[in-house]
Amino acid sequence: MADPVDDGDDAGGGADASNGVPRCVVETIDDASKGLDLCGDLFRSEPIRSTPVTTSLYPGRASALLRVSNGADTVGVAAEEAEGYTLTPLGAGAAAALADVLPIDRPSTLLGAPGDVADVAGRWSERCDGAVGTGTMFRWYRLAELVETRKHKGALRVADTASIDRAASWMVAFGEDVGLPLSSDAAAARVGDAIHEGRLFEWVVGDEVVSQLTISPARFGVVRINGVYTPPKLRKDGHSSAITAAAAAQQISRQKVDDVVIDQPASTGVTNRMYRRLGFVSVWDTLAVHLIPGPSRR
Repeated sequence: MADPVDDGDDAGGGADASNGVPRCVVETIDDASKGLDLCGDLFRSEPIRSTPVTTSLYPGRASALLRVSNGADTVGVAAEEAEGYTLTPLGAGAAAALADVLPIDRPSTLLGAPGDVADVAGRWSERCDGAVGTGTMFRWYRLAELVETRKHKGALRVADTASIDRAASWMVAFGEDVGLPLSSDAAAARVGDAIHEGRLFEWVVGDEVVSQLTISPARFGVVRINGVYTPPKLRKDGHSSAITAAAAAQQISRQKVDDVVIDQPASTGVTNRMYRRLGFVSVWDTLAVHLIPGPSRR
């Protein structure tokens, strides 16, 4: 990763104050607890839209967080993961500041609000004569009021270590389905963490696991349901609907949880309709694009 620039002079890494946009400073935060603290002003003001970033931070673990500030307030945050960067909503000057420090020597993925992604990707591509690949739109929902669904066979349970191999392979398959590929090693690490922390849930019919999902830690009152996956041969029997409803009901009853959110590619009509039937309402969209450096930069 390129070293972020403290834009105290006229170097890159900050927005141009000459046109009325505040000059911004980008700093790297390598500790999750510190990131949650230093960026808490933005996270508290945008708890749902910051969820893709906040739910990737685990106190006690290393992180790679880019904080953009205007000298007083946090105006944007980018979390680095193996696949690229995930953005919070960006304030004035934040897109330019981030674009000026993102690496230009390797491809990566950029995920965030469509306008913010366009602003960052456009300026980044000018730096390296790069290209921006076709994007995937994700629709985000929050639970308004859970709608009782017809009873499905099965029960919700917390996964244990016996599920690691299967769950990791399903997580890889989920990434392929939604257009955000994940390596086997990365999937195994995520699954291992989720099982250790009691955040991987399964829907079990008889002795067979037919669906799975993960639950994020609660961050600023928000919990994210992610990775809802049912193998193709087991679909159309309501397993995804059943596990989502059961997990959402369990989470919204927790004292620290104000909202339960979930996201899905906007192009998958069946799943989007399922979430709306369960009582989720659309609150915002994000866009994932691939950043491809120019030939001379690779």
